[in-house]
Order: sequence, then structure tokens, then C-alpha cells
Amino acid sequence: MQVLERLLPLVDKKRGQVEGAIRYLEDEITANQLVDVFNMAIKQSKRRPPKGKAEFEIPKIPFTRSKGRKMARSFSASKQKFKLKARFTADEIEQIKKDVLIRGIPSEVVALNHGLSGRSVRRLVRGTR
Repeated sequence: MQVLERLLPLVDKKRGQVEGAIRYLEDEITANQLVDVFNMAIKQSKRRPPKGKAEFEIPKIPFTRSKGRKMARSFSASKQKFKLKARFTADEIEQIKKDVLIRGIPSEVVALNHGLSGRSVRRLVRGTR
């Protein structure tokens, strides 16, 4: 964050994106709002879209950075706080595989969105579960 704050006076074209990143790191906005900042820059031709895509795509991450980190720590420490699904429909499995393999979303993020552990997501993607 210190680097971004030092860089801010020097940037012109990507100023809004740097400000968005700082706001996210300071817990003022959620991850989804940060992605909206990047997608707006793409629409304004201030940023290139990801290779082969029209804009950034991420699953719903409606929480700030510190809340997401806290959730990840509590998930790792006590999996009993979350209800893990025992069975999956074919559509759910395909959606999980698409999120990880095609959209490039980290398995831990997909796990949070589907109520799973990261290990379960990796197993589903590999086809060992």
C-alpha cells in the first residue's frame, strides 16, 4: 500500500485504478467494487481487458480485504463453522470446473462461494471426488 500511495502523485492515466486499489487495501471498498473500478477503466479505454476477455470476471466477493482474510483464517481454523456440501449436482461441478479452469479463479475463492473447502474444489477439478 505504501508503494501505491507514493506512486499516486506520479500517475495520470491509471489514477482511478491506483486509488481503487488503495481504497480496497484500506478496507473502504469490497473486492467486487475494486473489479468494477478496473472494468470501468476498460470501458473508458484506460486499461486493456484480460487476454481473450471483454472485462474482468470474478465470482461474488462482497466483502472487504480484512473481512475476507478473517473469513479465510476462520475457515482454515474451524471448518465446522461452514456447512460443507456432501453431494454436488452435475451443473454445480461443471460451474466449479469452469470457474477454476476457464475463468482462472483461485480454488479458495470458488470454495467460499460454493460452501466448500479449497481441497474439495481441487479434487472436483481433478476429478478425484
